[in-house]
Amino acid sequence: MHFDQGSYFPSNFTYLGYVGLVAGSVFMLTGNVVLGLPILLIALSLSFTRMGCSIDKEKKTISDYVSVLGLKFGSSQPFQELKKLIINPKYAIEFLLGL
Repeated sequence: MHFDQGSYFPSNFTYLGYVGLVAGSVFMLTGNVVLGLPILLIALSLSFTRMGCSIDKEKKTISDYVSVLGLKFGSSQPFQELKKLIINPKYAIEFLLGL
């Protein structure tokens, strides 16, 4: 089971990444590769970096990960038994905000 927890960066950075994709593409199309390529790489990472959680019942592991352009990086923790799984978005938001 995979749970996508949303963008890794705040939404204003994600929107800035979308603007950067357009700007970088324009620079690349006009022949300015030196400026366009770095803008595109930064914009791609801002726009498409996500965080999530994965539970593998067969291997009995829980993984927190950060996904950059589809490549997942993170760590796995084993568990003994999982009888019940409760997903509470309000608690997750409070936990992330430190409330």
